[in-house]
Amino acid sequence: MLVAMSSVLIKFRERYQARGPCIPSQGGQAVLLPLSGGFRLLPVAPAQDVAFGYPPKTRHDSLHRYLWVINDDGIPFVLEIPIDALNGEKPKHTNLTGGCRAYIGGELWFETDRRIFVSGGSGRYKPEGEGQLADAVGVFESYQYAVTSLGWNMDTDEPKRSLE
Repeated sequence: MLVAMSSVLIKFRERYQARGPCIPSQGGQAVLLPLSGGFRLLPVAPAQDVAFGYPPKTRHDSLHRYLWVINDDGIPFVLEIPIDALNGEKPKHTNLTGGCRAYIGGELWFETDRRIFVSGGSGRYKPEGEGQLADAVGVFESYQYAVTSLGWNMDTDEPKRSLE
């Protein structure tokens, strides 16, 4: 099964180009978080030691939101809370890459250790389109998670960031 999961991630990386962040990093936003700083690589389901939460019904009422990117290391993710390694600031997507390149980024919520919600909500590594977000969901599914995507807003041509 591990070979099949690797092939989905490899195909994703072959199809899309890694790129630098769209928004310049300021202060500690380009500091690469150490593993002791709260970031981890997404494991094959079930996830362990994660905070269960849910996506927002409106943009700002989320519980236990994680940031994620797909980069050459896999899928690093971090809970979006103040972190000591960032002098008490909340992490940004660039803290998962050290300000370097990634293929895509977004937000995720663990409903259970095997069920997640995923959005393409990243200003720094936003999806290049609905298809790239759908393909990223396929990568998460290859890690044996049941995935619900927040989807794509056709009116704004942007990823949805809430359940509304």
